[in-house]
Amino acid sequence: MSSSNEIIVHAMIINKIIRAQHQKREDRSAPLIRGNLHSNNKNTRKLIDFLEAQREKYGSASSHASNFRESPTLSNLSKEYFFDGKFLEDKHDTESTNLTVENIHETQCRRYMAVITHALDHHVYNTPGTTGDHVPIIIYEQNDICYLYIALLNVQDDITIDENTGEILDTTSLNSNTFKIAVKVSLNGMLDHYESIKNGLDETPANYVWWVQKGKDQIPQYIQHFIPVKYKIDDAKTTKHLMLTLRGYLDTSSFTPDARDAIDKSVYSLLNHKAEKKESVNITTDIDPIITTMAEQLGIDLSTNLFKDYRIANGFQDNEVGNVFYPDSKAVRGLGQLKFDINVAGSEPIKISGMRSHAGNTIDLNNDDPSNPFVQIKVEPRDVEAIRQKLNQGNSNESEARED
Repeated sequence: MSSSNEIIVHAMIINKIIRAQHQKREDRSAPLIRGNLHSNNKNTRKLIDFLEAQREKYGSASSHASNFRESPTLSNLSKEYFFDGKFLEDKHDTESTNLTVENIHETQCRRYMAVITHALDHHVYNTPGTTGDHVPIIIYEQNDICYLYIALLNVQDDITIDENTGEILDTTSLNSNTFKIAVKVSLNGMLDHYESIKNGLDETPANYVWWVQKGKDQIPQYIQHFIPVKYKIDDAKTTKHLMLTLRGYLDTSSFTPDARDAIDKSVYSLLNHKAEKKESVNITTDIDPIITTMAEQLGIDLSTNLFKDYRIANGFQDNEVGNVFYPDSKAVRGLGQLKFDINVAGSEPIKISGMRSHAGNTIDLNNDDPSNPFVQIKVEPRDVEAIRQKLNQGNSNESEARED
């Protein structure tokens, strides 16, 4: 056991998933499985250090497995062949495998890594547009905790791999372009979760899966299905469904237009903040109180028109999985946009675009004279001259067109 911060590598291999973009499942190429484990050299530790640095910088998202039954998944394979000790047979070896250089534990680890690669390959091929690449898998120990690292690695000029053996030959300048996605798992944490389920304990586990993505890139769904995660991260579908359902509910409610707008903005701001931080949202504890607090302030009785009832009627589940999700930042931005056309007699429509928060504030409709309605836009005083020049330029272009 490691009692210090020292990294002890127990097993390391780099297999390869082979898939060109848009390659169909029926035309799939089998993954390349290496015959033996690779050397636990300084390049392996350098790769671990690099992934850890990226995780510290960008990897704020975390999760845990939803179950240990579903297959092929990391949680199920870990249960079968790592926790329960079910022995993997030699069908997971290759023609180049040399059993004499491995002990029984190393052989089991290598075969475990092979079935993990096949499982990830399954999920890569189940997701349109994804491509394969080198898959380093590392089992190591640090501070008495056993970890598993899995990554999809872009092999470019900054890292050299022996294509025949998979060995890392050089890691001259690792950077964020080196990998597509990586996931770190505390095998101790996953084991504790599995044992609590096996013993019939209804306990929410601490998260033991951490993600390493490029900057603020989305965490691909295929790698989440591969775990499989309890709650989806960067869940664009639920993000959009929630906001559209909320807006539908507000339209049927007794709230004033100003109150509806305030609730919409509060929920939008919450989702935006959570998406930036890669944090989960619980609809029951995070969003329902925004609505009930506004109702209490205005003396509105919601007993016959609860948001909970409305969303259940519109496809949401009233359980933990149905109430908790990780918002997707791109979907949130899209939901905050305001886009519409204004028809103008004898001319092309005018396109208005901005954020929904502009509506009724910086962009407003003036209908004081029903025979002469117009849209007014507030501008910053410092921008007046630039806007005047643009408008004058438009007038000049129209005059030139008439003269022609």
